[in-house]
Amino acid sequence: MNYAVILLMLGLMACADGEITHQKESITDPRKMEPNVYPPVPRPVDKHNKLMRDRLITKQEFDLLQLGMSYQEVTQIVGGPGQFHSVIGQRGTPNYTEVYIFDGLDSDLVKVQLTFKDGKLYEKIKDGQK
Repeated sequence: MNYAVILLMLGLMACADGEITHQKESITDPRKMEPNVYPPVPRPVDKHNKLMRDRLITKQEFDLLQLGMSYQEVTQIVGGPGQFHSVIGQRGTPNYTEVYIFDGLDSDLVKVQLTFKDGKLYEKIKDGQK
């Protein structure tokens, strides 16, 4: 008998016991699972989770930001550096500008864009509105 046919038959017999087996993972037959056992539900983003927190801003934090604040003052209020978006000019030259994007954490705040000119908050835009 051909070796490939024998290996195929052995594989089919191994799967006949209720377990569906793949090379990388094993999936249990749902009929054999305990009742009321469900996969974990994804958690909402935790505001204090460091991995995501660096890019999040609340409406209250946005309202506390004042034009003319330094980048360090802004990051102290917001709690993170945001996501770097773009730069105009060279650091240390006049009118050097950096733009950072934050994701809104509140339902009435989706995206925030903060523009720093010469190290000071020059413009703050939420959801495309100044």
